[in-house]
Amino acid sequence: MKDHQDSVTNRMGSIADHLKVPDSWVRLSQHIEREQHICFNDKSCPAFSRSWQADRVLHAEDLRQLARKAGWNLKFDGSCTRAVHATGFSRLCSATATIDGHRLSLYLDSPGADSDSVVRMSLSAEASS
Repeated sequence: MKDHQDSVTNRMGSIADHLKVPDSWVRLSQHIEREQHICFNDKSCPAFSRSWQADRVLHAEDLRQLARKAGWNLKFDGSCTRAVHATGFSRLCSATATIDGHRLSLYLDSPGADSDSVVRMSLSAEASS
C-alpha cells in the first residue's frame, strides 16, 4: 500500500515539477497530503501544493506563459487584476486543468496593493464520477 501511495505522490511531484518559475522567486511552502482511508478538512487526498513569492506584480499573461512552458492548457477564471479599492490579501484569479488524471489549480494572489504576487499551485486526485 505504501508503495502505491508513494507512486501517486511521486507522479504529482513530477507534474508539479513541469512548472518552472524564475530563480528569483522564493518558494514559500510545499505540502504533501498522502493518500488515506479518511481525508480531513474537506481536502481530497492525495494532494500536493506549492507556493511562491514572485519578484514583482504578476498579470494573467505571466501565468499563461508559465502554463504554456509547462505544456498545460489551463482554463482561467477571474481577471487576474487587483481591484482598485481592494484592501489586504486578494485572490486575483485561478486557472484549472486535468493533467494525467489529477486536478491542477493555479492561483494568483495579491498580499496588498503594489506587493509582489504570490502564486499557489495545487494538485489533487480527480474526483470519480
